Amino acid sequence: MELLIKRSKQYISLAISSIILLQLLFSAFVPLTVEAAVGGSSISTTITGDVSADEFMNQPGGTDEWYLTGSFSSWDNKALPFTHLVGEFYAYSIVLDAGTHEFKLTKNGTWDGYSNNGNNFVLTLEETTKVNVYINDDLKEARINVPGVEALPQYIPTLSVDSWPRLVGTIQAVFNENTWAPSDAQQFFVDYNFDNTVYKLQRSIPAGQYEAKVVFGPNWESENYGNEDGNNLELVTLDQANVTLTMDYSATPKALSHDYEATDGNFDGMIKSEMIMFDSRSITYKKPFGAIPEKQQDLTLRIAAKKDDVQIARVELVNEEGLAKNV
Repeated sequence: MELLIKRSKQYISLAISSIILLQLLFSAFVPLTVEAAVGGSSISTTITGDVSADEFMNQPGGTDEWYLTGSFSSWDNKALPFTHLVGEFYAYSIVLDAGTHEFKLTKNGTWDGYSNNGNNFVLTLEETTKVNVYINDDLKEARINVPGVEALPQYIPTLSVDSWPRLVGTIQAVFNENTWAPSDAQQFFVDYNFDNTVYKLQRSIPAGQYEAKVVFGPNWESENYGNEDGNNLELVTLDQANVTLTMDYSATPKALSHDYEATDGNFDGMIKSEMIMFDSRSITYKKPFGAIPEKQQDLTLRIAAKKDDVQIARVELVNEEGLAKNV
């Protein structure tokens, strides 16, 4: 009998452990939501019952520190910090119980920020709900993912999760993803202007040479765009850098671009040779035109090139004996 009791306890203990493990696994692999994708997130976390808040990936930068300040945080104006995503775009996700909640969006530990004309925003929920708040301080606008908040418009994404833009290419190796694999891509762009026009993504990129595209879906049948020429976007970083990738979905042609610039004195190895121009018969590039008497007149030479492509230019002079020298 004693042996039977011990074994029963072991089985019960094993069953409880299995249940706990399943709960942990479930919490670690909650499906991606549209609101999570908006903020460049790949999973949802902070489970309250059947509702979970989204986890956003904080990026360096941002002019101010923003906070969600309200009755649910005892009006502590530094308790709930927003996550900086890119540029002046910030996001915060929280699960709130049913009831009425009041809040403001405050910055830098002050009471400045976004409010209902100086009054509190008021949100009434009928059930436990995930509430996401977004700020684009470039636009001086804020949004919320639920309806019914006076002076705080609801944000409704135009695209579904399945068609949300994501970063694909050799650059995926930086994030431990398979390269050129849209189905593995977990770096989601931000709908920067809240209107399906400009999408941005900021990430820290180590020194290296990369190629990238933006793909609007989990496979190559989805819309995808490289640079303005239709090729893969090339990115050469000479140092660890915070790089912002931008896709203007409203532009023609649609193209992916980046803002990386090598630090002073460094060269990124990317020369647009087709933009290098010189014409000795044009006064734009050679002044004065024609033959010039030796040592009697100054000569001005110019070349055209893409901005920042030329750091040093030299002229080779060849005399009548065929001997050359650089000046």
